[in-house]
Amino acid sequence: MTLRSFHRSFLLLALAISSPVAGQEESAESQAILPLFDYSGNVGSRGYLSGDWNGARTAWAERGLTFDFQWTQFAHGVVSGGIDEGWELPGSLDSVIRYDGLRAEVWPALFTLRVESRYGENVNDDTGTLLPANLDVAMPITDPADDDILATITELNVVQPLSGAWALVLGKVQTLDSDPSEFASGRGRDQFFQFPMVANAVTALTVPYSTLAAGAVWTNGVDMHETRLVMNTAGSKNKT
Repeated sequence: MTLRSFHRSFLLLALAISSPVAGQEESAESQAILPLFDYSGNVGSRGYLSGDWNGARTAWAERGLTFDFQWTQFAHGVVSGGIDEGWELPGSLDSVIRYDGLRAEVWPALFTLRVESRYGENVNDDTGTLLPANLDVAMPITDPADDDILATITELNVVQPLSGAWALVLGKVQTLDSDPSEFASGRGRDQFFQFPMVANAVTALTVPYSTLAAGAVWTNGVDMHETRLVMNTAGSKNKT
C-alpha cells in the first residue's frame, strides 16, 4: 500500500538524508537535519507569534531542540438545513517538540513528540454530511465526536537517516499531514478546514490517524520522496 505522505517531518528528510553523517568535514549548518528557523522580528512581521524568547528559542534550536505550539479557535455553525442548526465555538491545541540529534552532535537522528488537545462542541454531527465539515476539531476521532481531549500523544517517533537517500522510521506516527499544497493542506487550520479538502477520504477507513509503525523513506533530495510503512491498523490516538 502506497500512501501520499505520513508526517511533515518526512518532508524535511530531503535535507536530512542528503546531509553528511556526523564526523564528516562539512560546514556547521550542513551538520543538521532541521533548518534553523528565524524567530526574530516584531509582532507584525515575524513568523512566530511569541518570538525568540529573548534569544533563548534560537539558542535551543542551535542545540537541536525546537518547540512549536499552535492554538486554533473556531466559530462555525449550520445556518440552514442539516440535522441541527446553531453555532459552536470549538478549539484545538497542538504542541510539537523536535530534537535534531545531528545538530546537537549527540546522535544523527530526528526525534518528534506531538501532544494534542481539543475542547468544545463542534458542528460535525449537525451537518448531516458523511465526512467532517471541520477536520481539525474532528481529530483525534472520539465517540461521541466532540469529546474533550485534555492531552494525548499522537506522535512519538525517531527518523534515522542512513547513507545515501534512505532513512528509517520507527515509533508512533500520525498520518494526517499531506504534502504541502497551495490548494489543500494545513491540517484544516491554514487553508480549507473541510475533511475532503485536506485528507484522502478513500483511505480514511483503513489508515488510522495515529498508530505504531515502522518503515523506510527514500528521497532524491530535491522533489521526490516515497514512504513505505508497516503499521498497526488499530489506531492508538487516545493512548499515550
